[in-house]
Parts: sequence; structure tokens; C-alpha cells
Amino acid sequence: MRAARTKPPTDDVVIVSVSGTSKGGRRKPLTKSSRREELRSEVVRLRHVPSGKEGVIEIPPGHYSKREMQLLREEAKKKFRATVV
Repeated sequence: MRAARTKPPTDDVVIVSVSGTSKGGRRKPLTKSSRREELRSEVVRLRHVPSGKEGVIEIPPGHYSKREMQLLREEAKKKFRATVV
């Protein structure tokens, strides 16, 4: 049996966990076109790998598409990196 290889992180800041909420009152799964109709927010826990420092950044509630939420997470990483360094 081979041992699984783990790659070292290529980025110095990694997302540890993401917890989010969404409010829209829909019972059906959201499609790409309707995803922006929901009110979504997230709390992102980040870790600076070299120093081991952790932090939390909150993304405020808003009507975000999937791509917009991804960009907001990347911005959160940049903000966290600026505060640690």
C-alpha cells in the first residue's frame, strides 16, 4: 500500500474553513441564474502557514454569484496576508 503524498501549500495563506448562510426561502436547489437572488454571507477562517497565525474575516450579507463569492474569498486572503506581514 502506498502512502498518500501531500503537497506543501503553494500559498502562504490557506483557508482553514468556511461557514456560510443563505436566505432566500427557496426549496429547490439554486441554478446559476437564480443564485444571485439569495442573500448570502460567509465567515472565513484563515491561517498564515509560516507563522501559524489564524484569523477570521467575515463577508457581509449580499446578493453574490458563485464567482463573486470566490473573488471575495481571495480578497479576504489578501487582507489577512497584509495584516500578518
